[in-house]
Amino acid sequence: MSALRQRRLRVLDTAERDIDDIVLYSRTQWGTVQSRRYRNDLRRAMNALRTFPELGPTRDDIYPGCRILSVEQHNVFYRVADDEVVVGRVLHASQDPTGKVTL
Repeated sequence: MSALRQRRLRVLDTAERDIDDIVLYSRTQWGTVQSRRYRNDLRRAMNALRTFPELGPTRDDIYPGCRILSVEQHNVFYRVADDEVVVGRVLHASQDPTGKVTL
């Protein structure tokens, strides 16, 4: 059995700001413990993309090469390059990604 290939994970500043906003909102609504758990869930899911980049379905209608991974109430928008996975945005499922996501 061969080892699974690990790509580098690159989270763009826009996605980092999205995550910070999500954590801040979670903290004010549900407390510190819940906000930490949610941040960890998001990070764990994004790290899984390093080994399994095909987890999210393709969404070329948003931008060419776009994939989306759903994590609870949010969607991680990313693309796969040869040696890396690039996360561009993390938006609430109710948000329209049109015009907000480009990589």
